[in-house]
Amino acid sequence: MKPAVLEKLIEMADRNRDLAATRRARAEQARAKASGTLQSLEQYRQGHRDNRRAALGALPGASGLAVHARFGGKLDEAIEAQRAQCLDLERSVDARSEELRKAHARLQALRALEQRRERARRRREDAAEQHAQDDLASGRHPRVRPGR
Repeated sequence: MKPAVLEKLIEMADRNRDLAATRRARAEQARAKASGTLQSLEQYRQGHRDNRRAALGALPGASGLAVHARFGGKLDEAIEAQRAQCLDLERSVDARSEELRKAHARLQALRALEQRRERARRRREDAAEQHAQDDLASGRHPRVRPGR
């Protein structure tokens, strides 16, 4: 693989890692927002239950009890729906985290390849320099290597 191609692959992997990090951050924000909504609903339900006597006193008769019970049931349904959404968002965060981990691993692998190639290039240059120094020290003419 040519160095320019490897550099382009590293740039692409870096962009992909950044996009994966952005997706994970957005998923975490959505999860936090949904969790906050769930907490608010649960607090509201607790307040609704705590104020049951006062509410029943304000609503006369059996119809008041029915309205209060229906509202509590709808509130419970909303809480369950919000819990389900929180679980879905938690799975989404997990999936985005895994996506980010893989993107980061790919980027690290490409950078390691680039570093190995750079070290190999330096070793070749150092070896060529050493051969030239050896030739000069021994009084021989520098070696001409075919194809170079």
